[in-house]
Amino acid sequence: ELKTARMISQKNVCRMFDIGEAEETHFITMEYIRGEDLKSLIRKMGHLSAGQAISIAKQVCEGLTEAHKLGVVHRDLKPQNIMVDREGYARIMDFGIARSLESKGITVAGMIIGTPEYMSPEQAEAKDVDHRSDIYSLGVILYEMVTGQLPFEGDTPLSIAMKHKSEEFKAPRILNPLIPEDLNDLIIKCLEKEKGNRYKSVEDLHRDLDSIEKNIPLTQRVVPKRKPLTSKEITVKFNLKKVFISAFIVIILIAIAGYFLLRPDRVETIIQIGTTKQISYETGLELDPNVSPDGKMVALASGPLGRTHLMVRQVVGGRTLEITEDFPGNQRWPQLSPDGAQLAFYSDGSIYIVPALGGIPKRIIEKKSNSSAYSPAWSPDGKKIAYVQNDSINTFNLDSGESEKIIDAKEAHCLSWSPDGSKIAYVLGNLAFVFSEFDIPEALY
Repeated sequence: ELKTARMISQKNVCRMFDIGEAEETHFITMEYIRGEDLKSLIRKMGHLSAGQAISIAKQVCEGLTEAHKLGVVHRDLKPQNIMVDREGYARIMDFGIARSLESKGITVAGMIIGTPEYMSPEQAEAKDVDHRSDIYSLGVILYEMVTGQLPFEGDTPLSIAMKHKSEEFKAPRILNPLIPEDLNDLIIKCLEKEKGNRYKSVEDLHRDLDSIEKNIPLTQRVVPKRKPLTSKEITVKFNLKKVFISAFIVIILIAIAGYFLLRPDRVETIIQIGTTKQISYETGLELDPNVSPDGKMVALASGPLGRTHLMVRQVVGGRTLEITEDFPGNQRWPQLSPDGAQLAFYSDGSIYIVPALGGIPKRIIEKKSNSSAYSPAWSPDGKKIAYVQNDSINTFNLDSGESEKIIDAKEAHCLSWSPDGSKIAYVLGNLAFVFSEFDIPEALY
């Protein structure tokens, strides 16, 4: 096993050094990586952004490319076996169970090697596997990175493994509508049950990831930092940098101080700092807070990522009402109506409304094909709800039950109406825009 792993020499594969035995315990020595495994990173962050997930997946592809060229399949690719160091570089670890495809008769017939949550269907059936099994596992990892949950879960390892063979999973965009549609389709292709329908090679997968990354706003892309400098380089370069930076800061501060002190129209300004009050003491995630118009209630999503439900909490007193605890699906983005009587929210690709104090949710906007409706926002008069679907911003009239397309806005989110109802603000990437029927969308920042 060590000889197989040591054949792989690539920056995104953890280097293996030696094998030994001490007091009847066998051990393998390998490269030390200062960082954390990808599983811990996902748990800490809930889920990764599309840019972060693509950056890590591309690096894993590069490591697997070298292994597959040597005829080596990892067979146990999972987030626990991917380390991310402090510079953002991903390293594949534990090729200890990898087998050279040229070897024969190493495993017992019918023996299953791997982790059920990340197994390909053919691996779950103990069939012969090739590099496309690793592509499937990487698809599961990508799914988990962008949604925060696994495509298949179960009570036993066997039940999980069999789901990979026989059951369908929720499309990633149902759980996280903010990921690009192309990335959603890429993950689905990786997770095809028939290996012939998956990517033919990790090079092809890498190429598509690279293409999707180029369409992501620059502010959302992730580029691993260059490797740390040596101690000598640090001493020389950073001492010079400190001198120039310090001098530059002093000049800027003098200029700013002179401007404010010497300008004739200077007036005294008192800045009042508000106070912050903690209203939540729950463990776990609490997302998407929305304050009622009278400021007395806060609606929010709570629970494990991908399985959140809605609650309404009093700002004073801390009383909590469970609104959708028994309603199936993943609820997000609660929005209280202007009169505080109703709550609009997203659940598994559709938009619902429910009485703010609890009741039976009513679906008003249905998911279409593979296009989720999300990011609901009430109009100031409470007669319309703006939302995103089919790469456009739309409005739904609660009286007529009809929807109207307002503007094309691929992957828009965070909709908000102006107080007079004439404009809608929204976000694309990290840029904010305002749209009204009388003018052209204008970037704010």
